Amino acid sequence: MLSTPKLPTFIPAMLSSSRARIVCIVFGSVLLLGGAWLFMPKAEYLPEGEEPKAFSMMIAPPGYNLSHMQKIGDELLPYLNKHLENDDSDFVSGKTSLPPLKYYSMSVGVGSIWLLSEPYNREYIDEMMEAITTKFRSYPGMRAFSSRGSIISSNDGGSRAVALD
Repeated sequence: MLSTPKLPTFIPAMLSSSRARIVCIVFGSVLLLGGAWLFMPKAEYLPEGEEPKAFSMMIAPPGYNLSHMQKIGDELLPYLNKHLENDDSDFVSGKTSLPPLKYYSMSVGVGSIWLLSEPYNREYIDEMMEAITTKFRSYPGMRAFSSRGSIISSNDGGSRAVALD
């Protein structure tokens, strides 16, 4: 005949009354949460994650069709192409507001233009974003914005934390 293992004597004693059960639940919860808080690593262990890339968007008001947006895209190409160089002397001297670009990728759609770009010097990312946004807004009625690319976080919180789903 098989014998059933018995619980240690302290377990039935801890669970014998409702007061003892409440004390066990509270103690266990405090122990669990305290341990989690004690051993939780700080978020600073993650790298900054910001890449020197910018995603810029020009949004047209209602009534702009694809051919009109393509015309604007064709006007933007020479402006962007003349900044595809490694020499930043014109930017540093103030002759141009857009720093030299390492590359860019532009997509023209109905009512919008999307641009991915990266400056040669990563320190010029803010100036590049401002110059592109200003150029996009120079067209009548256009709305524009730029946001940085990130390998870790989304652009809606600025945190270095990783969101787990």
